Amino acid sequence: MDNKPMFLLLLFTLSIATPSASSISCPMDLSYVETFPWDTSSCRDPIDTQHCCQTLLSLFGIGLAKHLKETSLFQLPNKNTLKSCLQDFKLKLSCLKIQPSLVPSCFHNSTQFINNSSCAGITNIKDWKQKVGRISPLDTSCKGDLKSDTSCSMCTDAGFKVTSQLTSIDPKNATKCFFFSVLYAIGIVNHFGPTDPAAASCILGIPLRR
Repeated sequence: MDNKPMFLLLLFTLSIATPSASSISCPMDLSYVETFPWDTSSCRDPIDTQHCCQTLLSLFGIGLAKHLKETSLFQLPNKNTLKSCLQDFKLKLSCLKIQPSLVPSCFHNSTQFINNSSCAGITNIKDWKQKVGRISPLDTSCKGDLKSDTSCSMCTDAGFKVTSQLTSIDPKNATKCFFFSVLYAIGIVNHFGPTDPAAASCILGIPLRR
């Protein structure tokens, strides 16, 4: 079975506004950007723009999943908070000698990451449980080690099932519902968490350094 990483399906619908200076601090700890074993090759000269943007979006997803785990909130509160987080993200990339200008190049719109819209009225884990149920396919299929193709495929399939359930409630926000399913799977369900290489590779589609 083709295990297309769930997060990559969002690639060209996820985009973020160009960051600017803000007095609001970012609520996400992005230190993992420098320590997580992600493959940075597509973001180095000669830059492969498409694959680099895919990777950066997925990498930012780790921070959002960690934020969900810590706060139970699926999104950042507002645009200024997002700008602050993107500024921090650029600084972390700079420490890896990756061009920070790639961030505004890859991220164009903030609709997926701030509370200006939702999926089926969901903003937090309590809302999620009310809409999806206390135990969903994600809870049973994504909690363990996702190193094998079989376990990853089961988790991916569960993500599609839950997204279908949510889009039957809110068909106009299918992309947002899929995004929430991804964050829930890696941020809440998986026992190893968002910074586990196997989980991040399977659910977020992050290429790993060899």
